Parts: sequence; structure tokens; C-alpha cells
Amino acid sequence: MDTSSKKRLAAATAELTKGFLNNYFRALNVVRPSVAALEKETVKPEQDRIHELHALLSELMRKDISTKEGLRDWYVKARRVQDTLTSVGGLGPFVPELIWHYLADADIRAKDSAYREQQDAFVRAFVTLLEKGEVPSEESVRAYATDA
Repeated sequence: MDTSSKKRLAAATAELTKGFLNNYFRALNVVRPSVAALEKETVKPEQDRIHELHALLSELMRKDISTKEGLRDWYVKARRVQDTLTSVGGLGPFVPELIWHYLADADIRAKDSAYREQQDAFVRAFVTLLEKGEVPSEESVRAYATDA
């Protein structure tokens, strides 16, 4: 998905969120906070979300999953990444499927070194490509991981 499509999707999501919140507060019959104040508090620019995802995945990649405690801790941190991706305005719709597999498959990586090496290569490529300021496609990640 190109940058302009991502921006249009983000704008449409923001508009839907505003409409939902207006109806929600109207139904509760309470005074709604100003939209400008609400946006400042809850909606981050896409670049901030990309940098946040980069930091979270970089931290996850450094975690040791060779022990039960390490694996448990890894999944707690992975859940934080998933929550960030699926939050309102999150990057979840733009993130390739291979990242979702990475977040779900630490137990398999702990047992299967070939699978671990493959997933680690994909995630390293994804994190490196995030540094360009855009969420890369799955095809870009696979190509970069193969070339690296």
C-alpha cells in the first residue's frame, strides 16, 4: 500500500472515530471534550507510530526465549506490540502477515532453529525497512531478507 493510500485510510479512520465518539457522548448525554483536545491526546502522527513499532520490535528481537520465564516475558511484551498495532489509529492494517506470525510463534521458534532463523531474518528486514519512515510490504520484506 502506498503512502497516499495509508494517509487516506488513516484520515478515514480518524473521521469514523470522531463520528463514533460524537454519537457515544450524545447517547450518554454528557458534554464531549473538544475534538482538538481529544486528537492531541489519542491520535499520534503515523511517523510516531512507526518509530514506536520500530522500538518495540527491536526490543522483542533482543529477548531470550530459551527458558520458560524468558518465553513468558517475551509473550507479555509481544502482547503489548499487538495492542499497539490494533489500537485506534494503529498500524495493524498495514503490517505484513509475517509480523503477526512472529508475534504469535515464539514457542515454535524456541523449538525449531530453521523457523527461528527465517522469522528472525524477516523481522530484522522489516525493522530495517521501517527506518525509511514507511511500513514495508510483505514482498519488500521478503526481498530484503533474501538479499541481506
